[in-house]
Amino acid sequence: MGKENNEIKKAYDELLKTKNKCGKYSKTLFHIHTPVSHDYRLFKVWNDLSEKEWNKLSVEDYLLEVKNNKLFPEEYFKTKDGDSIIYNNYQKNGFENEKEQISFLVVAQSLYRENISTIVVSDHNTISGIKKMEKAIKIVSELNINKGKEYIEVINGVEISCADRIHVLVAFPNEKSEIIKKWLEENLMGIKEGSYKASLDVIDTFNKEEFITYIAHINSSDIFKDGKLFTNAYKKKLFSKEYLKYIGVSNKDSISNVRNYISKINKGVNPFFILDNDSHYIENHSINPMWIKFSKRSYKQLKESLSEYDVTVKLDKPNKKIKKVIRGIYLPTNKEAFLSSNKKFKILFSDSLNSIIGGRGTGKSTILELIQFVLSQKADSKQKLEFLSKHSKVYLWYEMFEKQYIIELNLPKQKENENIYDLYQVRTKSTDKYWFHENRIKSMIIENHLLIYEILDDEKIIKVPKRKKESLLNEMFDSRYSVNELVNSASSGKIDDFLRGTLFKDRKNKKYIFSEKIDKIEKIIPAIESADEKLSKQYNFINSIIDNFNNQQTGNLQIVYKQELKYLLPDHFETWFFPPGKNLKRPFKGYMLSCEDIIDYLSFVFDKIGFTNFVKMMNDREILYENQLIQIANQGNSNSIYPDLSLITVEKSNVHDVFDEVFNIWDKVDLFSIEDYLKDTYNNCEKLSLEFNINSKVTDKNKKAIFKDVTNLSLGQKVVAMLDFILAYSELTDDNRPLLIDQPEDNLDSRYIFNNLVKILRDVKSNRQIIIATHNATIVTNALSDLVILMKSNGEHGWIENSGYPSEDKIKKYIVDYLEGGIESFKHKVKIYKSII
Repeated sequence: MGKENNEIKKAYDELLKTKNKCGKYSKTLFHIHTPVSHDYRLFKVWNDLSEKEWNKLSVEDYLLEVKNNKLFPEEYFKTKDGDSIIYNNYQKNGFENEKEQISFLVVAQSLYRENISTIVVSDHNTISGIKKMEKAIKIVSELNINKGKEYIEVINGVEISCADRIHVLVAFPNEKSEIIKKWLEENLMGIKEGSYKASLDVIDTFNKEEFITYIAHINSSDIFKDGKLFTNAYKKKLFSKEYLKYIGVSNKDSISNVRNYISKINKGVNPFFILDNDSHYIENHSINPMWIKFSKRSYKQLKESLSEYDVTVKLDKPNKKIKKVIRGIYLPTNKEAFLSSNKKFKILFSDSLNSIIGGRGTGKSTILELIQFVLSQKADSKQKLEFLSKHSKVYLWYEMFEKQYIIELNLPKQKENENIYDLYQVRTKSTDKYWFHENRIKSMIIENHLLIYEILDDEKIIKVPKRKKESLLNEMFDSRYSVNELVNSASSGKIDDFLRGTLFKDRKNKKYIFSEKIDKIEKIIPAIESADEKLSKQYNFINSIIDNFNNQQTGNLQIVYKQELKYLLPDHFETWFFPPGKNLKRPFKGYMLSCEDIIDYLSFVFDKIGFTNFVKMMNDREILYENQLIQIANQGNSNSIYPDLSLITVEKSNVHDVFDEVFNIWDKVDLFSIEDYLKDTYNNCEKLSLEFNINSKVTDKNKKAIFKDVTNLSLGQKVVAMLDFILAYSELTDDNRPLLIDQPEDNLDSRYIFNNLVKILRDVKSNRQIIIATHNATIVTNALSDLVILMKSNGEHGWIENSGYPSEDKIKKYIVDYLEGGIESFKHKVKIYKSII
């Protein structure tokens, strides 16, 4: 491996060993039974055994079935301990006998075989199986076949059999185990018999403790059966919002029926559904998994995830993998760089929503700008280019369609007092403006300072050929969106360019260009007809693109496309007929009429009949408005200006002779000027605008749609409209490139952020990676960021102070400190608003 590849391998390894602190979906089984449940039978073949028959089974019976199921590898039993390895030390491990240890190890190994990550243990009317389950998991986790698999976390629970024949599942934290234990001691008639308390009482008791409490496998409950076991009043209370935040079902297919049944009793009650595994033998460990998002799998995070059910809980495996993701960024130590200094700078991003927070000037926006610079070689200004160029070596880890890439940006270092344009060899004497040099700088960086490597499965590193670099980068990234820039784009002069840049980025002919050639006056009209025909095709082409968008966005946004051919009287009309610099005060062809008078007449006719008819008139030598020419001539003063000349008065009798002279100069008209005039007219006849329904975001859906041009909206409405447009068009075109948004809350009021922006981010983040820099707590917490990155700075350098999932207490504290004004400030807000919340 060459030196070049060694550097890439080192950067890749640095990112790989960075701890991933994002939230991720965990395969979870609710309502897991263990061998301490009185009706548990371990294997399906034993399911019909009575409890007495089950208890008579020998260790040999257990070993035979374990081996038949091939749960453990053959070599597991080929040590000096032989078969006894599976039940040795049972007392030391906390089990009552050999069979119980075998049973628990079998359950644990079965869960590992199903790749379960989290379980909620809930035995019938007892919590004695929880610690044994934890011990069994610890033992089997050390087997070679389970190395590399996620450790199975156990969450405490119990299934209580209630007096009304309803089963209630309660999940609770470790520190509250004594409360559950005491309640079971005081309220059970026996482990088999269950409690004498009705489900309403049980739910009410544990709701007050703020435990996770729900009715288990409701679809198989007696409550669905005919008869008068349950009164309507009882069912109405049981199925109220107070008692029915969650409800368990034994299969997904029953959810619809259960929902309909509940709505008939209490309309408007719409609980979240939990899939009960409720297996009594290991073969059923494969049924009813749920996928719940955690960063640390614990009761506390389970409870928070359930409270945000719509975003963090899936009943089916999340199989829609985001296709394009910025996995991480790594900067080696660099004293000149703002984000590096004496320590390496590295981040692993979530493939969902990432929120970068911190005080002003800490580097939040710099991270987004640097990512944009690597992927698009764009900076906002010359000063920003100089600032970003100080980060002379940057490695970006990018995953696209499950292929891994490392993009290396390796810039030359700018010398003291050196012009940045000299560094990139693009400086010219004509201008210092950044826009003039931008594309040439981009080309220089791609050609000389940027390399892309693909990391293969065997960690072999191959360099992407030069010819493929730019197209690959375009596939990876589009643009960083600054809300202030979006507002600027929504101004009247820029919205057309913005829409064209978005709608036609990869298409030719995004703007009509007049291309007809005119070398004689007879070709003017055919040129116009040809241009009109092409313009008509352009109209159909543009509308075919925007119609899909408008149809999808009915009632929210609409793109409006217009063609307006305005044949205005051109500036310097006189140069069509007379050479530049000619004294237009001089008489025209010996008549008492100046050249300026002729231009005044021709201008009058042009305005009256329009350009096309004007050309036809001149080509056909058709005389129109002759009295106007006579009138202009009689009002002129050529004779007084040139008294020595003998000038002919323009009269009815000779006006046709004057027209002949006018037509003669038309024959020699400046065709280049006419061609330029048509180019200017046609090339500027198209207009794209964006209209936004200002009532689309109000809660009253009956309000009439009122569409307004974005250029006429308030600042906040402009932000709303532009963000909606970007996200909606991305969805329409299946653009799943990472989305970078700088301070999306700018110019938005708090209500809109909560009611609309949060919803947008929640919807988009499941299909597209989002990285935002923000000062807004509502965005971070309510949009449920999967990773929060806290930046700090000493003024000279910025660094990552910490990062993690918002459900973690340390991250919550950072959010309060940096986005809510601190704990005291937040407490004061709570105190002020407490009476109305």
